[in-house]
Amino acid sequence: MAKLINSDAPAPAAVFAARPHVTYQIRPKPIFHLIEGRYHTGKLLDLNGRARAVIDFTGRDQVKATISQTADGRFEVAYDPA
Repeated sequence: MAKLINSDAPAPAAVFAARPHVTYQIRPKPIFHLIEGRYHTGKLLDLNGRARAVIDFTGRDQVKATISQTADGRFEVAYDPA
């Protein structure tokens, strides 16, 4: 997970290794970027050129987002009432 600081560059806020078939509950802030890859503590994330999901909770009250990765590596985001 990343957050915007005093520029348009996202800074890492939290990173964890997600496991298959495990449900994670994350309290939403307005926008999350989900990117698959290997990252290093303290390094900025390059959001361009990688398969990613943008989870945007802006203007959405009491919803949950379900993110699926398709066979070709793309991410799909679906929003449902919480």
